[in-house]
Amino acid sequence: TISVPVTDDSIVEADETVVITLGSITGDPQINLGTTTQASITISDNDLATVSIAATSPNASEPSTNGQFTISLTNVSSTNTVVTYTVGGTALAGTDYTAFTGTVTINVGESFATIPVSVIDELHVEGDETVVVTLVGVTGDPQISLGTTTQATVTISDNDSATVSIAGTTNASEPSTNGLFTVSLSAASSTDTVVTY
Repeated sequence: TISVPVTDDSIVEADETVVITLGSITGDPQINLGTTTQASITISDNDLATVSIAATSPNASEPSTNGQFTISLTNVSSTNTVVTYTVGGTALAGTDYTAFTGTVTINVGESFATIPVSVIDELHVEGDETVVVTLVGVTGDPQISLGTTTQATVTISDNDSATVSIAGTTNASEPSTNGLFTVSLSAASSTDTVVTY
């Protein structure tokens, strides 16, 4: 017999085969190779992995402090792991941060991949806004699945401010010319601005 000792590694991988092919015989010249000279056995993997997400740089801010999400595997895999995700939150892709692709790949032998939140320094006055990433699927080794932590949030803080001013823009006169004041903001706002007087 030929023994095949199995090494119990922690790599998530598909079933693998060991193939032995008989090559030649030495000894009695009346012993020849038969018709079956090759055989294989299958080594089944017992490792599983799950994918999770965390906001590893959760506090982004204008003008240039970026955020980051990290997608992690509990065990490395022998194949690329492609993770799909959706993006929500109150921040707008392409306006407040550079838009994402919707997929990220954890390469063979690696345990994580990152999604950067690249902040765009726009000029609107606005409150803190959020970028929420939710994991929705995994392709690669069938022994890899989504874990329990599938959503994370990065908050983008605004650096813009504005002042309110007033100007008398039209003088009034009798009998019927009305006066006019103009109230102005020095920068546009993402919310309605109510001024009392």
